[in-house]
Amino acid sequence: MSPAERAELTATRDRHVRREPFLARMAFFGAAIGFVLAVVWQLAFHLGDTTAPRWPHLALTLLGGLFGLPFDVVRTRKQQRAHQEAAAAKWNPLINAERVETIVATVSAGVRLDDSQANTAWFLQVAADQVLCVWDWADDVTDRVEITMVPGTPSTVLKIDWSGQKLPPLKPKRKFKRGEYQPEQGAILEGTLEKLDRMLASQSKAKGAPARPSSAFDPLANQAERLGFYKYTSADQVADVKGQLENSTSEWFLAAGRAFDADCERLAEGGVGDLLDYLRPALKIEGCDFGTVEESYEPDDGGYVLTIDSKTHVMWSAAEGSHSWELTVQRSAELINQWLATAGSAERIHLLNAGEDGVFVLLTAELLKLISESGNFKKNELPHPLPQ
Repeated sequence: MSPAERAELTATRDRHVRREPFLARMAFFGAAIGFVLAVVWQLAFHLGDTTAPRWPHLALTLLGGLFGLPFDVVRTRKQQRAHQEAAAAKWNPLINAERVETIVATVSAGVRLDDSQANTAWFLQVAADQVLCVWDWADDVTDRVEITMVPGTPSTVLKIDWSGQKLPPLKPKRKFKRGEYQPEQGAILEGTLEKLDRMLASQSKAKGAPARPSSAFDPLANQAERLGFYKYTSADQVADVKGQLENSTSEWFLAAGRAFDADCERLAEGGVGDLLDYLRPALKIEGCDFGTVEESYEPDDGGYVLTIDSKTHVMWSAAEGSHSWELTVQRSAELINQWLATAGSAERIHLLNAGEDGVFVLLTAELLKLISESGNFKKNELPHPLPQ
């Protein structure tokens, strides 16, 4: 490892040391106790005496604060040392590492997949039969990438540099499917991007899964199946998806490909395009096929506007900025429901939770009725239609 790389790691470690704020708690309590003692002294020896001196109040309050101050200083220093030790435990082994690895690759095409925590994995075709996995939040892929990392389990990435010509994604971005294999940083898969879905599915199956025992939720899971609940799920995953019902409705909806992140802040700040990309496969099954989504996000001028197939859809205008969160949730749901109705689909967007924990759930009226009347869930575990 070069001195420059070691210095960069050292600086990174220092940046990750949490700064413990100084809180004069004991000094405050000491001062409060001193003031109370002064009041007691006043009541005991000078009750009703308007000529009694006031300096004991100030003196006892100050002495109490000075008595408690050293405890605050010691506590703050102790906690700061703990933060430094935690950062050192994480970064010093990397700083002391003897070598780093650099992966340099020429890219011919890329496909983006996001996980449930909104982390992005780019799958890059770097040879005729090799696909490189790069975890990075880059919005676009270029024809050259350089990854510098410290080897280990897991490896630690120091930096990722993209350069060269921008390449259009080979396929629309999507989220990892339930149980789909998520390679580690820098992993090489044998194959091509055209067969990526099959490659990730086969890797997942290779791990194997124990048979699922019967559950009290099975009647509901089976009734939902008869109403088409699992139509967005591959047949070999249905049994596993049913098992998620034991955890929560949100896990069940997510595993079935019916739940989509509707964090109101993320949506209002330019996230509807990503939402529509995640929804695209399900909407296509329902007969809703739309083109490229172009977004204009100008908080201080035009607000947030989508252009889809030459039609503009205002999520919120500059004058509506103070209500952008709720408006974006409402209007994006209305847009999707309008597409579904026009296509003759019975599916509709429902909202589970709200605010930054919001989740859009695709359900028919029959499915919602079945789930709501099952008696298995509390009211706050159930999605509800958005007001028209």
